[in-house]
Amino acid sequence: MLDGSSLQKSHSEGTVSLTSTSGSRFAGGLIGVAERKGGVGTVGSPLVIQQVYSHSSVYGDSANAGNTGDVGGLIGIINSGAELHNSYSLGKVNGPTSSTSTQRGVGGLI
Repeated sequence: MLDGSSLQKSHSEGTVSLTSTSGSRFAGGLIGVAERKGGVGTVGSPLVIQQVYSHSSVYGDSANAGNTGDVGGLIGIINSGAELHNSYSLGKVNGPTSSTSTQRGVGGLI
């Protein structure tokens, strides 16, 4: 998302499955990756995410755990320049369970 963008009053319901062939390394019930995207060398406004929720079930790829990334109930990963306010997740979250997993992050919210 661009500098100063916001996501408000949104939600998700359903199932999200992250596989090694899905083209992404991060999965969330509503957002895979949350980060501010601005011009090089600029100081911009943060990406503000507020009043959002997820009732989605989110699953990491157990068969290819070493090739998948972080899994979160609402957001897969949140990077610098992004803020989260007044939000929640109620869905089931399962991360990679393979013995070849490289300790990826799994969280109920992020």
